[in-house]
Amino acid sequence: MAASPASRGAFYPTAIRANGAAWASSVAKTGAVVGLWFGAAILDAGLGARGAFTVFAVCPAVMVLVLFALGRVQRRLPAEAEGALSGEAPATGATPVRTVVPS
Repeated sequence: MAASPASRGAFYPTAIRANGAAWASSVAKTGAVVGLWFGAAILDAGLGARGAFTVFAVCPAVMVLVLFALGRVQRRLPAEAEGALSGEAPATGATPVRTVVPS
C-alpha cells in the first residue's frame, strides 16, 4: 500500500521533497515534448500505427531491464552505503515502515 501524501513529509526532508518534485516535473514536461516529436517522426517514417506501437513498446521493456540492473547493483551495496537496501532506519531519523501481511 502506498503512503498517503500527508505521510511523505515524515520520511523525506523538505529540501529533498522539493528537489524530487522539480525533477519529476521537468522530466514529465520533457517527455511530453519529446514524445510528441518522436511519435510524429515515427509516423512520418511510414511505420504506421502498428510500427509506432511496436517502437513505443520497446521503451517500457528497456526501462524494466534498466530497473532490474539497478536493483541488482543496489543489493550489492554495503549496508552502510547511501541507498543500500537494509532494515535500518534511514539517515533522516525516520523509522522504517513495516507492512504486516495477515496470515
